[in-house]
Amino acid sequence: MQHHVRVMLMHDETASPSSLYNVLMQSSELVLVRTITHPSQLLSCVQTSQADLVILELQQVSMTVMWQMVQSHLHIPTLQSLVCLTDPTSHDVWGLIAAGVTGYLHMDDIPHSLSDAIKNVRRGGIWCSATMVPLIQAWSGTQPGPHTIMPNPYEVEIVTRVAQGQTNRQIARALEVNERTIRFHLEQLYRRWGVDNRTQAALLAQEQGWIDGNTEERSWVW
Repeated sequence: MQHHVRVMLMHDETASPSSLYNVLMQSSELVLVRTITHPSQLLSCVQTSQADLVILELQQVSMTVMWQMVQSHLHIPTLQSLVCLTDPTSHDVWGLIAAGVTGYLHMDDIPHSLSDAIKNVRRGGIWCSATMVPLIQAWSGTQPGPHTIMPNPYEVEIVTRVAQGQTNRQIARALEVNERTIRFHLEQLYRRWGVDNRTQAALLAQEQGWIDGNTEERSWVW
C-alpha cells in the first residue's frame, strides 16, 4: 500500500491561496492535513495533525517561526521541513538552517521543483533550488569555522541572558520554556562554536558582536 506523506502548510496570514497550495491539493502522493497562518500554532498543530512534513510559505521569516520550528524538530525528531520564500535573504537562511529546515525553494521554483525537493527531504537529504544557491553560499561564505556560526535570534536571547549571569532556570522562566530546552540550545551552541561551557560561549558571542559586550561583572554558572 502506498504511503501518503502527511503535509502541513503554513503560509503568511495576508497571502491568498497560491500555486503551492494548488500543487499540494492535486498531488496523489501527498495529503494536506492542515493549513495554518499563525506561526505560534506551528508546534501544537504539527503534534495534533501528525504531519510528516511541514512546508513554510513565507514572505518574511520571523523569530516566532524559527523558534516554533526549533521546538517542532526538538519534540518530533522524525519531522521534516522545507521552506518556500518570496523574497529570501541570507539572514532568513541563517535562521532556518539553525532551526533544522533542510529544503529551500524560491516561490518561482514552484511547481516544477517542489516534487523533487519533497522527495529529497523525505530521504533525509538537503535540497536547495538553483535560485536559492547564492544565499546558501553567502551563508557558507561567512562560516569558515565553528567559531563564526551565527546564532539565530532565539539563541541570541539565550546567550545574552547567559552573559547577564542568569541560570538555566531563570532563562527558562523568562522565556516560558523548561530547563531542558535551554540546556539543549546551549549544548547545540557549544558544539557549533567549539566551546566547552557557558562562559566561553558568552565571551565568544561578545567577541563576534552577536550580543552586547558592555556588561557588568557577573558570576558564571556551569
